[in-house]
Amino acid sequence: MIRIVYDGTIFTSQTSGGISRYFCKLIEEMARIRPDWTFDLHIVEDGREPARLPAGDNIQITRRRHFRPGWFWSPINYANRQFKIRNAQPAILHSTLARPFSFCPCPLVTTIHDAIIEKLPEFYAHRSHARAKRWWRWSAQRADAVLTVSRTSRTDILDIWAPPPSKVHVTYPGVEEAFKDAGFEKTSDVSSRFAVKRPYLLYVGHRGEHKNFQVLAEAIKDSAVEDLDLVLVGGADRVPELEGWSGVKRNRLHHLKRITDSELRSLYSGTVALVFPSLYEGFGFPLVEAMSCGAPVVSSDIPSSREVCGDAAEFFQPRDPADCVKAILRVQDQKKRESLIGSGIERAKLFNWSSCANETIRVYEELIAVWSSKATRDHASPRSNSWESLT
Repeated sequence: MIRIVYDGTIFTSQTSGGISRYFCKLIEEMARIRPDWTFDLHIVEDGREPARLPAGDNIQITRRRHFRPGWFWSPINYANRQFKIRNAQPAILHSTLARPFSFCPCPLVTTIHDAIIEKLPEFYAHRSHARAKRWWRWSAQRADAVLTVSRTSRTDILDIWAPPPSKVHVTYPGVEEAFKDAGFEKTSDVSSRFAVKRPYLLYVGHRGEHKNFQVLAEAIKDSAVEDLDLVLVGGADRVPELEGWSGVKRNRLHHLKRITDSELRSLYSGTVALVFPSLYEGFGFPLVEAMSCGAPVVSSDIPSSREVCGDAAEFFQPRDPADCVKAILRVQDQKKRESLIGSGIERAKLFNWSSCANETIRVYEELIAVWSSKATRDHASPRSNSWESLT
């Protein structure tokens, strides 16, 4: 039986987020399509609650512990990881967060969602990011296949790290079935539950770094949109960009830290618009979720958002709050709104997990075939990728 092994780093690096959700759904869908394969996810138990893990009859969760935490023990923990993965005898090793693997006993696949660490260096100047940059470069250049989530990201990966173009593949993520138009009744119920009584704009996700939330924070203060509330889903407890608000203005802000997919679907369905002000993205899950739920999208005019949304969004200049306000006002025109909702629902249908899984399986199968042919010729001597100089 073919065994696909995942290093699982992303599941302990974040308790929630787009990348862990991507791998969870992708692995579940591939396991459904290929019941004759085993999908083995290696997880480090370090006391933190991991992100939601995939489940299925042919999905195996292999748990292990570090000897000790800390930089001093890092090489030993790394060697232990190598040992455990080699013993699993994988047909494919898939790195979930661009981590290096030396002496890889099989084809190595890595997923690089974007090149933000190089595209927006002002947000990644800490010394810890220097190591991450080396890991990303190593992964792009040394992996047997690089998967990414958009043509925008593929172009950036090729421009910055220059891997052979033939090994960089676009596998668009999907939108989950949970995100469908919830209808007025459920929307009204959820809005009342969270004390959202007025028409509202919706922002989903964390608000730091490249997310450019400060532009939306300035836009929402404009008198032209003072009849709209702002609902934030997720992110840090503090909202420093709006701490100057007081009195009745403060009542326009609703911060929902943890909600279910069903509740988020209802919020998408009832919003005036999802506002997505990012400076850079590889894909942007809120965009396809919102479109699938029948929510108009107001997005910063960046290449990935153009690629994902097509003509199913209103765009604004990323660093211009006044232009953001104009886009918000445009989506309130009834004719424009109906057009965006209709085209958004159709656009979202282009993104499905079945296609993503099938394309990923195709890459796996091609690599397995090439590796098997090579093993027949030269008896599969283990490959040594010296990465120690990168640390």
